[in-house]
Amino acid sequence: MDFDRRQLLQTASAFAVAGTAGIAGCGGGGSDAPAPPPPPTNTAAVGTWSEHITATIAAAQAAGAGLFSNVEARVQAMVYAAIHDSLNAIDRRYAPWRVDVRDASANPDAAVASAARDVLVALLPAQTAFVQTRYQTAIDAVSNGSAK
Repeated sequence: MDFDRRQLLQTASAFAVAGTAGIAGCGGGGSDAPAPPPPPTNTAAVGTWSEHITATIAAAQAAGAGLFSNVEARVQAMVYAAIHDSLNAIDRRYAPWRVDVRDASANPDAAVASAARDVLVALLPAQTAFVQTRYQTAIDAVSNGSAK
């Protein structure tokens, strides 16, 4: 059965959002529910690196890595957790998954790129050159300064 991975992820995300909204509205008429947090730090880097994660795994598979789907899912989960913690360090909204640091002055695009690169290279070292090329492109697009 063929499926479009992007469509599957979008569908899963939609269900997750719908499920969360349903849970938030349960019990007590909703009037006692806390207001939702303001929107998170806005960066297109998360979407870009989502594509890079998929491409890196595909490149590893093409090179004969023989990754099972559970290993692919683990790689993706670890990268997304690192991305979460990197953005959360800039704009603390949630409990961190693994790394509890704070740096409100960091650039979100640079933080996402660094977090994703570090985890991908650690988990798929044979793909270092592939990942590093994408990282360098992302970092070059960030303005020079201390936030970078």
